[in-house]
Amino acid sequence: MLSEELAQIVESVWETTVGNSIRRLPPTEEAASGGAHMVTASICFKGGWSGLLAATCSAALARTIAARMFHIAAEDSSPEDMHDAVAEVVNIVGGNIKAVLPTPCRLSLPAVFEGDAEGSALLVPESETVDTVCFDCEGERLTLRLVYDRWPRNSHPPSA
Repeated sequence: MLSEELAQIVESVWETTVGNSIRRLPPTEEAASGGAHMVTASICFKGGWSGLLAATCSAALARTIAARMFHIAAEDSSPEDMHDAVAEVVNIVGGNIKAVLPTPCRLSLPAVFEGDAEGSALLVPESETVDTVCFDCEGERLTLRLVYDRWPRNSHPPSA
């Protein structure tokens, strides 16, 4: 998967589902901005290609996403709303990515947890990050990582 292709998918999904401004950060600005108040949603791909897509953002950005997606005031966004909103973003982006992966390819339901995907249990020893794209969303960071699972020896990372 090319970073440019992943970025275009994210920008398109963001425009149609969230509707606020998003700006891709150049690779020099992609340093992780982890912290305790981060939300990560991930979705797994299994089949002709195995891996996962993880989207990580601050709780503040998750609250903004929930407010815009569910047409509620940001202060009325519950933790469940925030998790559902980030999960929906990763689900839609994952569905678009699935369309360009080798078939057959199945997509899991999203999983959400508090914290940053970097260094988490999501990134198992038999995996490698294929792509990382970062965005600025009204001063908050959104990071997406496409991770290839090397364990199933019959699958291959997406080609450029």
